[in-house]
Amino acid sequence: MVKVNFIITTYNNHHFLNECLLSLNALNKKNTDVSIYIVDDGSGLDCVSYLKSLQIIDPNINLILRSKNSGRPSEPRNDALEKMEICDYVCFLDPDDILPINYLMNALFLLNKGDVQICSAFNRSFTKYSDKLIHEFDNKKIKYFTVSKHIQRYANYFSLSGLIVSYDLAILSRFENIYLEDWLYIKSLYKLGGRGCVFLYPLILYRSTLNSLSPNKFTTKVKRFYKLFRREEGAVKSSISFFLCVALYLNKKIYENYLRRFIC
Repeated sequence: MVKVNFIITTYNNHHFLNECLLSLNALNKKNTDVSIYIVDDGSGLDCVSYLKSLQIIDPNINLILRSKNSGRPSEPRNDALEKMEICDYVCFLDPDDILPINYLMNALFLLNKGDVQICSAFNRSFTKYSDKLIHEFDNKKIKYFTVSKHIQRYANYFSLSGLIVSYDLAILSRFENIYLEDWLYIKSLYKLGGRGCVFLYPLILYRSTLNSLSPNKFTTKVKRFYKLFRREEGAVKSSISFFLCVALYLNKKIYENYLRRFIC
């Protein structure tokens, strides 16, 4: 029996959480023991009351309440890593994500082979929930690729939404409460010797919201990313590697535009 702990962080967005939990309940969980850790980051009374009601209904839900909002999901995730029970794998989710029905089984199949300790997937955006979403990739053949340490140093192929990490590796690192905390956490896993793979199919279903990247935010994000990149890697070795890193993190179209600009 493989034990998997799901970590979900919330902050006044409980209106999406039920759809996320429905997708978890629908997962193919053969020979798998699942526990769900919901960490609330100082939400209002309505959200907290709703979360407490979920805990009463579902005994697999473990609720961690923080009294003060930290501003980012880093500290809530760290709380869950410190307080959760020992397991085999840890999966990180946002409260508005939806996992396809066979995502967990496919990921565990690759992770149990022993070649990789980190697994994630590309995502497909959606705006409205439908029962068909969790079954959309049932009949598609799984496709994945392994990410080398060299590539991971310059580009983030992983999303924290649906990221599954072996427990022994996950607890050795913590999230920093700063911009791009997701990528820095995954980089720390690689520095500890972890290797990862990414699914082309099935895709994780990622809800599009008004917080998504828009053109007027691009300049600010690039400046922040450049400052962080120099802190992590020292001097930028080449314009191509830097802009490839920025673009892959932000948007595929931006990547193509920069690549055309600096190579052609």
